[in-house]
Amino acid sequence: MGSTGFTQLTGQTTMFSHIGTTVGITGGGTMTYQAYANNDNGQFSTTGSTPGVQNPNISTANSSDSNDASTTANMGSLYSLTQVFIITLQPGGSINFSTNLNLTAAAVPEPATMLGALVGFGSIGFYRLRRRTPKAVD
Repeated sequence: MGSTGFTQLTGQTTMFSHIGTTVGITGGGTMTYQAYANNDNGQFSTTGSTPGVQNPNISTANSSDSNDASTTANMGSLYSLTQVFIITLQPGGSINFSTNLNLTAAAVPEPATMLGALVGFGSIGFYRLRRRTPKAVD
């Protein structure tokens, strides 16, 4: 599954992927899931940043979760997201799964915030300088 045309994220980006599964009928099987973020904005592209391969346990009738995260560089002006699933079930087996893929950019302070911090620290320094008591001269 892939989508293109996402707009640029600025700064260091965290990519978080999650897959949850529920196996309804025991029959054994395997599942591999991997997510990709690609600066080339290519449809179904399996290059670029990835948190890695995730292998939820679907060998017995149960529920399982798999989470993974990675930090990437800046994403391009347009980028794509691709999710790849490889599922092998034995005859009569059934599975229900859902995935979640999030990209979050680190917060970057606004220029006004930085200016306020500089003025504030400067004021504290000036105040401390003015409050010094003069040394007695013998």
